[in-house]
Amino acid sequence: MAVDDAAYSTVGTVHGEPRYITPLLSDIAAQAGTADSTRSVDSELIARIKQNDIMRISASREMNGLEESMVVIGNELRAIAMHCTSTAWCMWNHLCTFHHFVGILGPGHVDFLGGIIERHEWVCFPAGATSKVAGVEVDGQTSLTGVAAFGSGGRYAEWAGVVFNEDGDTAPQFTMADLRDPRVRIEPTWEAMSVRASATDHIHYEGVTVTSARTEPWPPGY
Repeated sequence: MAVDDAAYSTVGTVHGEPRYITPLLSDIAAQAGTADSTRSVDSELIARIKQNDIMRISASREMNGLEESMVVIGNELRAIAMHCTSTAWCMWNHLCTFHHFVGILGPGHVDFLGGIIERHEWVCFPAGATSKVAGVEVDGQTSLTGVAAFGSGGRYAEWAGVVFNEDGDTAPQFTMADLRDPRVRIEPTWEAMSVRASATDHIHYEGVTVTSARTEPWPPGY
């Protein structure tokens, strides 16, 4: 059967080469096999990625970000995915969930969010099926207790978005918790055949406290 050369035309193509992650692509490829077998992206590689400006590309300039386009972001993820799908998956989660968190928390939290970007910190969003987190507010602090599922990138992240219900309140709330808190426990539950090192695990909050000022209503309909 004849091949239609037009199917491979580059006319109108918008994708291109990555601008940020290129220096790390060989390192990403070198650890991919081990990441797949151990279900964990190399910790030294994660540290080097966090030093790279790819961490900032989905954030606006008001928050110390680079405010790149979707095409630029796609180019970075496409390049990573060719070498290690787990690394690409986790980076995609960081970039898109941070953007989502900004929309929920709003301009009143720009300093907090900008600090995350300035320090090149990683975010994740465990909120899959079976997630159940409760919050109790006392003296301006909210204590979080419960389990959140499907936390892609959780083992590599500093922050997690948390949807929770306060005692007696039927309307869900949203905040962000510091995963470095000793009252956070990450349970390695991801045993799927694909993106094996994505760390899509359960995150347990065991009395983790956050400032109540960093709480906003969870948008209805989500």
